[in-house]
Amino acid sequence: MKTISCCIIDDELAAHRVLSSYINQIPYLRLVATCTSAVDALPILLKERPDLLFLDIRMPGLNGLDLLKAFTFTYHPHVILTTAHTEYAVDSYEYDVSDYLLKPIALERFMRALGKVYLGETPGNHSFSHRIWIKKGYEQIQVMADEILYIEGMDDHVNVFLQDKSSRSNVDMPIKFITSYVSMQFMEDSLPQSLFIRISRSYIVHKTAIYSIDKKQIKLINGLEISIGPTYRDSLNVLFSNKPMGY
Repeated sequence: MKTISCCIIDDELAAHRVLSSYINQIPYLRLVATCTSAVDALPILLKERPDLLFLDIRMPGLNGLDLLKAFTFTYHPHVILTTAHTEYAVDSYEYDVSDYLLKPIALERFMRALGKVYLGETPGNHSFSHRIWIKKGYEQIQVMADEILYIEGMDDHVNVFLQDKSSRSNVDMPIKFITSYVSMQFMEDSLPQSLFIRISRSYIVHKTAIYSIDKKQIKLINGLEISIGPTYRDSLNVLFSNKPMGY
């Protein structure tokens, strides 16, 4: 069963107690952080990148919706809003939130909100999907992490190569790419480390896209061969610890 990391952001300690007790009853949820203000939450979210936020709206200083504005283009978790105020409901859905819970929150309503996060699928069978925002010109394009095959770094931009999941052949799979004028470091910081690995100064690849590997290069499932940068061999050795590459 996939464990879902989550974070509570609320200035009311009573809300923390209720939500924590509910989370502790759900075996596939793991509470990784609790915050009493949006300002305190921002660096924690960018570091921990929890999959799911239980987020209050009306808090001193930066409110919950302002917090979403602050990081929505580099990190896009599922969000369940928790508030005692109904007037924010319409505005909140501009941020693609999963649900809007009014306090006091009943356990049954909490469970229904989790069901929306899973898009109607049962937790034990669901592959929790990461969504990535990619800047293209003046647009922000949302793609699923599993669509990304690899990222190629150029002098002043990156090309994000996407695979067609409907293709029956890995070798001949159609590939399209999105050009984004950001750095490779920015892309590396924006991608979930559990899914992606950097193999050279110019390439980041999805771990499941790796077909084979030797001490000098990897081969992707579409047939592309990429040389491994010397400074990145150690991280690949850890990933494929049962097949040491040597030097």
